[in-house]
This record gives sequence, C-alpha cells and structure tokens, in this order.
Amino acid sequence: MTIGDSAWLGDLVFGCSRFHTAFAGLVRLTVLTIMEWEILQIMKQAEGVRFSYKDIGKIVDRKEFRENAHWARPILEKMVFERLIWKVDGYYLYPTEEMKAKERQKQGR
Repeated sequence: MTIGDSAWLGDLVFGCSRFHTAFAGLVRLTVLTIMEWEILQIMKQAEGVRFSYKDIGKIVDRKEFRENAHWARPILEKMVFERLIWKVDGYYLYPTEEMKAKERQKQGR
C-alpha cells in the first residue's frame, strides 16, 4: 500500500472515525478563559460555600465590579451550563464530593 492508494486513505479515515466515536463520550475538553479559571479556583477553595454573582465579581476583579456590578453573571451562567459549578436557590457553588454523590444517587447513576 502506498500513500497515493485510495484504499489506504479510506482505512485511515475509517480508523480515525472509529477512534473518535469510541472516545467522544469519554473525553470532554473544556477550554476556560482566564476569568473562568480564576472564578473556578476561588470556588474550589471554598467548595460547598454559596456565592452570589456580586460576591464573585467583587472577589475576582474589584475594578471591573466598580464599573459593572453584574459582570460576573454571564460567566457564571456559562459555567453552570457547562456543569463546572452548580446554581442552587440563586447562588453559585462548587459542589463537595458528598453533594456530587447525593446528586448521582438521586439521578440513579
């Protein structure tokens, strides 16, 4: 088989396609912005503690908070959507292992 052979190319594409299908559900690549990473680090340090979006905004970037007190809300909502953090009763939190276990048990996993 040579590189110019179309069968070789077909095998390569099929092999890559099969590999992607097998591992697509197992590998989850999340690229975080610097602000998302900073927010996540703060919330991980205080896992289980509930924060308002204003609390997070003030802690992460006080200057930005003075200009716009609501700047962190869209970032936090995106992180909730990506399941990096949870939103409970209007507050954001990084769940503890016990909280994650209870949620998995409730969902029947």
